[in-house]
Amino acid sequence: MKTTPIDLNTLLEKFLWQMTGEELHALVKEAVAENSPGIDSRKLAVGVPALAEAIGCCASTIYEIKRTHALDGAIVSQIGKKSVFDVELARQAADEFMRAKRSSNASEG
Repeated sequence: MKTTPIDLNTLLEKFLWQMTGEELHALVKEAVAENSPGIDSRKLAVGVPALAEAIGCCASTIYEIKRTHALDGAIVSQIGKKSVFDVELARQAADEFMRAKRSSNASEG
């Protein structure tokens, strides 16, 4: 499937609910790049399901970790209820959280 170039000015006039996933991705990528110079070298995930897929775990685990605010440092941007995550920072935070959870469970039993 061949994609056509996306005009960001046209997207800015569009309602969010009218955008395709590709259009939303382009808009988020542009917004993050404008607000965070050098961000292009980072791998980003838009939303918890995308982050779970990038890290290789289930979304419920990411939601559990996010509830404890352990992923706050990995959030690059927020668009409504959608968070844009730096995948590597999120992976590190998730690893630390799971290590702490395992050691806590081991000391209980």
